Amino acid sequence: MDSDARRETIEIARRLMFEEGINITSKRIEELLRPHSLVPTRVSHLFSFILELEAYDKLECILRASV
Repeated sequence: MDSDARRETIEIARRLMFEEGINITSKRIEELLRPHSLVPTRVSHLFSFILELEAYDKLECILRASV
């Protein structure tokens, strides 16, 4: 799931690549992203919010069906 910490890690990686010119295959970027299998792609907050709503709706349907 998306989180502030995840977004911040990705922003740090993007800043290193696009502002400091560090290669995506560098050890520095790999050490930053690999522990959590992240990629330096930004997802819009709206898209993330929609995914959260869909997950909530599915959970609600499952819970209602089990009653």
